[in-house]
Amino acid sequence: NDKKTAHVVVESDLHFAGSNVDGTCKTAKNEFNQLLTFSRHYQSNYSYTKGDYTIQGVGVSDDDYRVISGLCYVTDGDSSAGFFRRFEGDMSKLAFDNAYFKTTKSNDQTGAGIIASGFGSASIKVTNSEFYGLAAGAVFGRGGGELTNVVVEDVKVNGEKYAGGLIGYWNNTFKQNVQIELAKGEADVS
Repeated sequence: NDKKTAHVVVESDLHFAGSNVDGTCKTAKNEFNQLLTFSRHYQSNYSYTKGDYTIQGVGVSDDDYRVISGLCYVTDGDSSAGFFRRFEGDMSKLAFDNAYFKTTKSNDQTGAGIIASGFGSASIKVTNSEFYGLAAGAVFGRGGGELTNVVVEDVKVNGEKYAGGLIGYWNNTFKQNVQIELAKGEADVS
């Protein structure tokens, strides 16, 4: 059995340097420059097993979130641009603010979003953020899953080929039904 588990708890807000007006990342001591991967496999032709990986904000009231702000990743050599390169699992009680993710690499695996590629469940907020790629979405660039109580406000999504407010590209090789329940949504999709 190759099942792996990881349970990450975010106990305080995290603030990174962010992006410049010209779409480049600020360089500072707190620059975000490493994409995370929580995944059993890299291919997408199997079912998601709920609970394999979890990342959760804790220590906040029921109606509040832990904030991760100023994430920035711009690349022309990487097909993934997001807080997670690949994620399979459950994400909750996290608010992503002022994120900027952009990839100019164009191939069928390109994704830009908080989760560049993957599937699972998410109960998160995404605000004041921008996503650019072949497939771009605020939560998932490519993939999807069960999205409940998702808040998307003041978000710009620009997909060269596919764009969606929540999910840029849903590929039917992901053997997971899409379930979406919005708490609030506002996005500029182009």
